Amino acid sequence: MKKFQPRGAARPSAAAALRGVAALACLLVFAGCAQRTLDLGFIGDLTGKQSELGVSGRDGALLAVEQANARREFGRTTFRLVAEDDRDSPDAFRSAVDALVAEKVPAVVGPYTSAIAELASAETRLLFVSPTASASSLAGRDDMLLRLMSSSSGGAEGLGRAAATEFHAATAAILYDADNGLYARDFIASFRSAYEAAGGKVVALRSYSSSDRSVQFAPLLEKLLAPRPAALLVIATGFDTALVIRRAKQLESGIRTLTSGWAATTDFLRYGGSAMDGTIFEQQFDPASRAPAYLAFVAAYRSRFGSTPSFSSMYSYDAAFVLMRAMAKGADSPRRIKQRILAAPLVHGLQADYRLDAFGDVVRKNSLFVVRGDGYRALP
Repeated sequence: MKKFQPRGAARPSAAAALRGVAALACLLVFAGCAQRTLDLGFIGDLTGKQSELGVSGRDGALLAVEQANARREFGRTTFRLVAEDDRDSPDAFRSAVDALVAEKVPAVVGPYTSAIAELASAETRLLFVSPTASASSLAGRDDMLLRLMSSSSGGAEGLGRAAATEFHAATAAILYDADNGLYARDFIASFRSAYEAAGGKVVALRSYSSSDRSVQFAPLLEKLLAPRPAALLVIATGFDTALVIRRAKQLESGIRTLTSGWAATTDFLRYGGSAMDGTIFEQQFDPASRAPAYLAFVAAYRSRFGSTPSFSSMYSYDAAFVLMRAMAKGADSPRRIKQRILAAPLVHGLQADYRLDAFGDVVRKNSLFVVRGDGYRALP
């Protein structure tokens, strides 16, 4: 609609016009610089005996968000962590995804087990960055799941070779949690191949379900250890692994105990106590790292949560920053956020830098560690 100037009204002076233009420019500048808060999702197991992995992961991601906001890491863009509990259950995971999609959250730190990550791999409504899922079969997929831990096959092979050659365990028994079967089966296949190639023999293999509240480890172990194996490999959570090894050493005091990196949480030492001493495990995370960024993270985590961070905490912190950096440049579709991450695939990790490949996977060396007293020591 055309605007008319009333009769007799004075035309604005040039100076007044310039002041008006300047005022409008200022408004536009301030509008462009207005603070915005973006939602970053989290999906992990936050309840039950499996929850240490998810809770410590959530705390690592929360610390990253809090520090980024406090430091104004992304200018006037701040973040809010929106956490959902998947209860390590497919149905709960799907409900968690639906809830975050309804909240228009585009990207998620999580999930944490390979079994749930398999479900995430089939999702297209969110971008997932899993801090801990490491089943080999998840690699090389063009999906909406990025992973910050390398596939478990390398660590399993190294553990198998060392068990036969360095620790002289001629026979081994294996117990695993079937609820994370994707990870466990991949790990067992790689361990067994390397172990038997080096002269070892797997003499017993059994599974159990951690979701079965009636499970009793004593009768399971009595059958599993009946062949008198020299070594026992346990593939389970830190909590369950601690209980299994304590019971196994009561039955066979001299048995060599092995476990996967999945167990190397704070629960493992807390519930296992001195019975864990001498247990060998593989891991990509170095709990004895002296990297300055990692030491600062440990100090901040202890101050904030009153506990020691685990590998889940550290990689969740990394994952949160990977997502926040990409989202701060434009929080639009999950696919666009993924494209931004893979366009600049170098991750500045707390312990070391690493790089995502074209599929959003990483390749990193696994090392062997031994439990000594109340901590972990790297093996040469």
